[in-house]
Amino acid sequence: MGFSFAKPSRHLLSQKKDISDLALGPVPYITDIEKKTDQKAAERRSENARAAAAVRHEENAALKQEALAHYEMHKHQYNSVQDAARKIADKIVPVKSRTVARWISANNKNQLGA
Repeated sequence: MGFSFAKPSRHLLSQKKDISDLALGPVPYITDIEKKTDQKAAERRSENARAAAAVRHEENAALKQEALAHYEMHKHQYNSVQDAARKIADKIVPVKSRTVARWISANNKNQLGA
């Protein structure tokens, strides 16, 4: 007695197709509500990241304000921005002089534009 395999019926083939569709998962369908929810979540993540960055850079911001306040009160004592930056970096704030020079230059540009 031999063993023979019969061809699957069309009904079985259609079931197989339905099962394979299920295996791939549902077709993505995003509603307007889902889009708005995702957008709100992204905005909250952005706000949280911004707040965390502000806390992380708090010390640097305080040093910058201290350096700029000192420069504004004593700028008549310096020959140039570079001279001020070297002296402020050595004595007032523990950062490199080129950082202080960048702070002073940006502050001067902002004051001219305002």
